[in-house]
Amino acid sequence: MAQGRRERYKGGMSTIKRSAATRLHVLIMDPSFYGGERPGSTRTFTICRELTHTGHHATILTAPSDQPTKQDDGGGFTILTTGKIVQAQFGHPMSARARRSYILRAFWRIWCITDVDIVVVVDRPLLILPVAALFCAVRGVPLTIDAYEGMPLSTSGSPPGQRVLTWIVRAIYKHALRYARRIFVQSAHVQTSLITSGAAAEKIVEAPTGCETLLLRPSSDANGNAAEANAPAIRGPVVAYAGHLGANDAVDAVIDIAAKMQSLSPNVAFLFYCDGPGRREFEARALKLGVLNKNVWVLNPVPRARLSQILAAATAMIGRNQNDSVSAPSRHVFDALAAERPVIFLGENPHRDLVVGRGAGITLPLQDAQAAAHELSDFLSNAGGLRRARQQAAALAAGRLNTARITAEIRSAIESTVEEAPRAAVARRRMLRTKRAIDIFLSLGALIVLSPVLIGVAIAVRVKMGAPIIFSQERPGLRGKLFRIYKFRTMTDAMGAARAALPDSERLTPLGRFMRRTSLDELPELINVLKGDMSLVGPRPLLPDYLSHYSPEQWRRHDVLPGITGWTQVSGRNALTWEEKFALDVWYVDNLSLWLDIKISLKTVLVALRGNGVNAPGCSTMPRFDEIMARREGAEDA
Repeated sequence: MAQGRRERYKGGMSTIKRSAATRLHVLIMDPSFYGGERPGSTRTFTICRELTHTGHHATILTAPSDQPTKQDDGGGFTILTTGKIVQAQFGHPMSARARRSYILRAFWRIWCITDVDIVVVVDRPLLILPVAALFCAVRGVPLTIDAYEGMPLSTSGSPPGQRVLTWIVRAIYKHALRYARRIFVQSAHVQTSLITSGAAAEKIVEAPTGCETLLLRPSSDANGNAAEANAPAIRGPVVAYAGHLGANDAVDAVIDIAAKMQSLSPNVAFLFYCDGPGRREFEARALKLGVLNKNVWVLNPVPRARLSQILAAATAMIGRNQNDSVSAPSRHVFDALAAERPVIFLGENPHRDLVVGRGAGITLPLQDAQAAAHELSDFLSNAGGLRRARQQAAALAAGRLNTARITAEIRSAIESTVEEAPRAAVARRRMLRTKRAIDIFLSLGALIVLSPVLIGVAIAVRVKMGAPIIFSQERPGLRGKLFRIYKFRTMTDAMGAARAALPDSERLTPLGRFMRRTSLDELPELINVLKGDMSLVGPRPLLPDYLSHYSPEQWRRHDVLPGITGWTQVSGRNALTWEEKFALDVWYVDNLSLWLDIKISLKTVLVALRGNGVNAPGCSTMPRFDEIMARREGAEDA
């Protein structure tokens, strides 16, 4: 199968075109994306793999690395890089310089990506969130957040400058939570933190990192041997750790337990494949207690593709301490379960209760190294207990915590989010908001600029026809809601001998005919536009008496605000039949766009100057639609 392609940005335009087989185009923003050829989490990669294997296309906007990045074996996703090359340092946070470079360049790079249906963005670095939110707002696509760490911690006891900065980043995060349509959380602690911070519970989807059973399931040689993983030759039980070490991972307690194990079970080896801010302290502590390279070995981390060797060689795996202040996902716990290895927890961990409750691990007391060493020694020497713990670990990995199931739920949530807010519907709503803003600006400006004309016409009406100057009448507007329309008066109140109003043709004055031909009588409707009852462009508001005679298709003309001018007015006006006028109105509703409004506005000027279509053939105005329908219905009844 064709390999996915990699594209480096050089300042030119890049257009990702959707193939016929691809249903959605998902943009994923993750500066640390990679596919398993170096240590670390492959969560974004597994999500991309799930999306592409179900027919979607994914574009990953990431930071370029000095390490190769695995491509999709089916060519289903595209990797775009932006920013300066980041040196791959497992366990160490991305440098501030690299974060700034990625965010600034992503801000420009992202606009070159087209046909996006949804955006998935990780929540670190924090300033990536406003970039993604702005893109979604402008493009009219939904935003989803993959919350690795959750809300930034408060720094109430810090210097004023740092407190202000923390307040700003927390405000950014809270705004992103409100704007996002879905939030994927990797632990119960992150979920609680986000809900406490104001995130809507219905938006949150629990999606742990997951167990990659296909990658890490034990081979036929389930015991393996440590030498295959660049470890020292060891004959006894192996307690291993594979992952990064943070500054608050209870490293002192681990070394203390290992020191006590030297006298209880000298054949037990502790292997740490790790890196990160806590590694130096860890090694220093091991050296001080005399266990480094005796029963404790600190080794370099390995790529995920080779991780199965380490897991197969281990008797049990260590789950590092993660208290409430540490909310990053516990990748190492899921790796242990995927390899059917029990987990030895040291203190708090967001997944401890689930794993220990199922019998797939134990928790050691951190405050008493001697008691912890005894408990660990008993656990490792109990062959039956180890076998049962492995069975429970395998059951968890294959069921509730399986990566395939979790990524399928993420993919399903992405699909449902797009279904709830399809790009066409969102774009239409956004266009209507823009149209309303233009209406307010232009109607207010027109009332100011045309005020001399308005005053002149008002005086002419008052002199020629008397009071009132303004004619007002109820008309149906958006969704048929009645409002009062304002127009300059064009007819007199002349009545016949029976005190009944004369026909329109007899009451219409020469001034009225001129105002109708030039559309001057419509100018007061600018007030209706400013109030929000009407738009500058839209189907004309007709009489309420017509509503009961509309067909379901004709009723759709009320799906948008009525207008001063419209597609019907520039396509024949009153020279058209009612059926033709309604068909043109519905066509406008279905094809509404700002460019169409501009076209109608320009044509309106020409129609007004020419005075075409003011009257229906043989009439001074236009026959009433309800009277025509009544005659038709009467004929049908007869």
